[in-house]
Amino acid sequence: LSGLFGRFDGESAVRGAAVRWPWSPVVSGDAIWMLGQLDGQLAAFDAATLGTRTHVDLGAGPNPLLTFSGLARADDRGTLLVAESNADLLLEIDASGVELGRWALGGPPVDDPDFGAHLDLLYRDGVAWLARTSDGRLQRIDLETGERLDARLDATALRTLQDRRRTHVLRWDGAGPRVGPFGLDPDTLAVTDTRDAIAALLAPWPDGDGWLALDDTGTALLRLDANGETITTHTWFAERQPGTVAVFSEDGSAVWVNRAYEGLLCRVPVAARFGG
Repeated sequence: LSGLFGRFDGESAVRGAAVRWPWSPVVSGDAIWMLGQLDGQLAAFDAATLGTRTHVDLGAGPNPLLTFSGLARADDRGTLLVAESNADLLLEIDASGVELGRWALGGPPVDDPDFGAHLDLLYRDGVAWLARTSDGRLQRIDLETGERLDARLDATALRTLQDRRRTHVLRWDGAGPRVGPFGLDPDTLAVTDTRDAIAALLAPWPDGDGWLALDDTGTALLRLDANGETITTHTWFAERQPGTVAVFSEDGSAVWVNRAYEGLLCRVPVAARFGG
């Protein structure tokens, strides 16, 4: 929540303009889009220089919630989707910042500003998938028809998700979405399986055969095979840290992982730590 963000290419860093609680950066073309969580703003920056291009007022007013909003690209539509936690809305916005559509998510609203949570968002093939970690609400919205399906994790699954939530929780895993350790049926949003060893999937393995994941304690990085079985474990934190994200280098030889409490971005060599 420093209000600072930057771009690091491995040798040099460029610092961008201050954003009030920068969150969920997304690269789209030659622009970086980012939510200003506290202001309820969506901002676009030049990907090379980090110069400001535009600010979009999401129309919900300042957002004091620690239930953070979600942002996702919809490449086949040429748009961005915003899951705005304060107003409990899904918004679609074009590359110039013009709002193209909005869908009410139905509440109930999160009314505790100190409750740390996330309204996470995933887009795939015309459908928006949402998960709210404050209460386990799950949703699927068809953007063409507006049809919405609502479901909810049971109390036991919700406690597990909240205990392990150290990163974005929604990922597309094979034939359906996964929220934290729980695989979901894409037709009903019912839990179909639980991967006890993980907190969440971080990034697909470069060859497409498995995942990099955060373990259930939030202190280790796991290399998983395509079936979700652990191949290699690499201890990463002495204690659990929030907001862990990971991105593989273009050649797949390294993965960049943050250490939030220390303000560090780290390059982890794949072969040395995970065996290739």
